[in-house]
Amino acid sequence: MAVLKQNMDSLKQQLKKAKQPLEAIKLIESKIEKIEEKVEAPVERQRTQVESKSSIRLGERVIVSTLNAEGVVTALGESDAEVQIGTIRMRARLSDLLKRSGRPGI
Repeated sequence: MAVLKQNMDSLKQQLKKAKQPLEAIKLIESKIEKIEEKVEAPVERQRTQVESKSSIRLGERVIVSTLNAEGVVTALGESDAEVQIGTIRMRARLSDLLKRSGRPGI
């Protein structure tokens, strides 16, 4: 934020040296204020909700869409799951998992 202010101050000084009209300087200052408001505004974290009808259970076969690989769910968290794909275990977001039709794996 401080770097942004320094850059803007130097740009203002350059405009003054170039003898730009006062309106141009005021326009730039208003744009700076808008940008500062956006930068300083708190960012709200978006929560992803998993629908209960598509919830994934332990031992269920799933497809990890980011890898296009099939595996078995070995552990579940709030927003991710541990999936065993062959001999490799990995963590994947629940949103990246697709239910695989068929019987459970374990």
